[in-house]
Amino acid sequence: MFEFDVKSLFNQYDIDYRESGDNVSRGWANLRTCPFCRDDAYHCGVNLSSLGFHCWVCSEHGGIYKLLQKMEIFQDLNINKVLDDFKKDSFSTQNSIPQSVKKRLLCEWPEGTLNELPLPHRNYLQFRNFDPDFLVKKYKLKAVYNIGDPRFRFRIIAPVFLNGKMVSFVGASVIREKTVVKYLNCPTEESVISIRDCLYNYDTIKDIAVIVEGITDVWRMGDGFVATLGKGMNSERISLLLKKKPDKVIIMYDADANKEARKIANNLCGLFPLVEVFELDEGDPADLSFSKAQEIRDLIHFRWQGSLERPR
Repeated sequence: MFEFDVKSLFNQYDIDYRESGDNVSRGWANLRTCPFCRDDAYHCGVNLSSLGFHCWVCSEHGGIYKLLQKMEIFQDLNINKVLDDFKKDSFSTQNSIPQSVKKRLLCEWPEGTLNELPLPHRNYLQFRNFDPDFLVKKYKLKAVYNIGDPRFRFRIIAPVFLNGKMVSFVGASVIREKTVVKYLNCPTEESVISIRDCLYNYDTIKDIAVIVEGITDVWRMGDGFVATLGKGMNSERISLLLKKKPDKVIIMYDADANKEARKIANNLCGLFPLVEVFELDEGDPADLSFSKAQEIRDLIHFRWQGSLERPR
C-alpha cells in the first residue's frame, strides 16, 4: 500500500477542492462536485491520511482508485499510472516497523519488575473478573510492587509487541482511587516505538481486526481484538493495519465513544474490503461478563465470518 499527494494531484488536473469551510473536516480535502451523485456543495471528501473518500449526501465511499475511476477527467487515462506519478513513501511496506521507530533497539522493563503478580495485583484482576494466571501467560504480564521504578509502582506491566518484539508497554494501576492515573505509558524516549503509534495485541490479527480502546478490552475479548490505547487511529497505526491485510475491520469502542468510532470507520473505508462499527448499548468491552463477551464474539464471527478464538 502507498500514500500519494492528493492535493498535488487535484492541483495538477485543476480539480476544484477545499480543505476548510462548510462541510469540510480537518484532515480532509473535499471536492466541489461528487462524481457519484453530482452534489456540488463540497460534501464528497478525501481523507488525506487514509486515502479513503466518503460523500455525506449519497453515502458513496471507498478508496482513491474508485474515486478517480468515476471522475470524468480520468476516464481515458491509466489510473495506476496517475497514482504512480504522485506516490510518496510514508506507507512503504519494505519495513515491518513504522517510520516512527526510535533510536532505541530494546524496550526494557521498569526497574523492579516482578515475574509473579503480587497479591494486590491478582486481587485487582479478580475483582474485574479476569483470570490472573491466564492473563500472565497469554499477554506476558509482569508487575511492579512497592519498590523499583517509582513511576510504575503498584502497576501491572502489559508489554506491547510488534512481530514478536517488545516495543513499548502500558502500566495499569491496581489502586482504585480517582486521584491515581489508571494507565501510564512507557515514555517515548524509552520505547522502541512510541505507544501512540502502536496497536496492542497486533500480532493476533488474521482475517478480521476488531479495534477497541484499551488493554483490558483486549483481555476480555481475546485474539483478533486490538487496542488503540486511547481514542484514534493515526497514519502509523493505519499503516500497521494495512500490513496485516484483514478482510474486515470492525470498530468497537466504549458506548460513550461511538461518535469517535464512526469517525475512524470513515477514515478507514476504502482501505479494506469491509469496515463497520459495532456499537455497545452501554459501558465498555472490559466490563462485559465472560458469557456476554463470548456472545458478542460469536455475533461478530457469524455476521462477518471472522476467525476469532475464545478468550478467558
